[in-house]
Amino acid sequence: MPTSQGVIKLGFKEKGFVEGLSDADIVLLVDVQEKKLALKSNAGANFIDVRTAERQARSFPKVGITLKNGFKVGQGFELVIENDVGPPERLRHSPREVYVGGYKEQ
Repeated sequence: MPTSQGVIKLGFKEKGFVEGLSDADIVLLVDVQEKKLALKSNAGANFIDVRTAERQARSFPKVGITLKNGFKVGQGFELVIENDVGPPERLRHSPREVYVGGYKEQ
């Protein structure tokens, strides 16, 4: 178990987490000593990528993450999601609110 590393940083790129990716907008911090996973995304991240990263991150406490060195970490860890990205403005309203004039009740 790589406990000497303390916190392992995984960046999200092209539908998956990659070890050592320092310039990513979406980052998963694996704190081995605290047994905690922290998913962080900044305002520049793509909304779809953020949702994909969240789905993947939610599975890590159950199955873990296999690192480049072959160790598996994350199983049984607590997941904390710190998200600065919300849905685009056009997706924040239901179609009924957007098309009030075109909707007819029968």
